[in-house]
Amino acid sequence: MQILSVIPDMVKALNDELEIIKARKIGKNVNIYNGLKQQSNDPELILFTFELIEEKKLYEDSLIKLHYNNQTIEGTILSTEALYVTLSLSTDPGELIQEAILEEDITALYVKMIERLEYIKDNSKQFFLHQSESLFFPTAIKKTKNNR
Repeated sequence: MQILSVIPDMVKALNDELEIIKARKIGKNVNIYNGLKQQSNDPELILFTFELIEEKKLYEDSLIKLHYNNQTIEGTILSTEALYVTLSLSTDPGELIQEAILEEDITALYVKMIERLEYIKDNSKQFFLHQSESLFFPTAIKKTKNNR
């Protein structure tokens, strides 16, 4: 199957890119404001929604560090919408954070993509890849059909 044959190359490319990101410490710092604690059905989940001054490209599921008042809290970006970002935090900082710096670490996204590709490779039957071949390799499928 052709899709399965390119997955190792895709994983290698992502691993190469991941090493560059780690070496260069690529990520971004974003100033965020007016962080309000949100209610959650899960008492262990600490949610905060912050405002952004301008719309930023932030990646959901990215690991973050929140810096405020000489403190740092780790967390995850849960969602972004226009000028708002919702975070899940590891520690409860109270009800309100006036101003903070959000330090985004995008390496977790690369790790998730690599894990997903390896899962697809190992469990290919459940993804019906044989039906998707024509989307990824249309000329190869046509040649096979014409040769019959």
